[in-house]
Amino acid sequence: MLTRKFSAFVLGLAALTLTLPAQAAPTVTVTASSGSFYSLADGYSAATNPASSAISDAFGDVEFLSDDFNLAFDFRSDGSFDVYGLAALASGVYDFDFSDLAGRLISADWDGAAAGLTLTVLDADSLRLSIDGRVFTPDANTPFSGRFALPEPAGLGLLALGALALVQRRRTAA
Repeated sequence: MLTRKFSAFVLGLAALTLTLPAQAAPTVTVTASSGSFYSLADGYSAATNPASSAISDAFGDVEFLSDDFNLAFDFRSDGSFDVYGLAALASGVYDFDFSDLAGRLISADWDGAAAGLTLTVLDADSLRLSIDGRVFTPDANTPFSGRFALPEPAGLGLLALGALALVQRRRTAA
């Protein structure tokens, strides 16, 4: 009898976990140390600093384009992003803070270090991309790619269900 009740409980919890509403893609905000950005959210109509845009996974939807058209930032809801360098930058260090990343940022991986780009996790909601203008070597055809990690809430629920099932299995075996 206990096993049936437990099974019903596990199935009910699984149904609840699977019916939770899917989270909308976060809105990303970029704050630049200099210059401003056009954003996908406003159809690239006005350059602002900071600029915000909801993440779009559609092909060709770049979230941010610099006002001098030398840099573009493209984010995707799976946690990947690309930085397109279209022209060399003047000497100096340029900082770009990306915030509003759903408040659950746990890590960031980056392939642009050799090109003068440094990615730093500031907190659970923010990344900083620093570009050294003396070292930066843009390639308009190949973006610099990175990932930011956001834990999936449904995955955590399924993990809890698995743990409960193991506990129940041990109880019935004892």
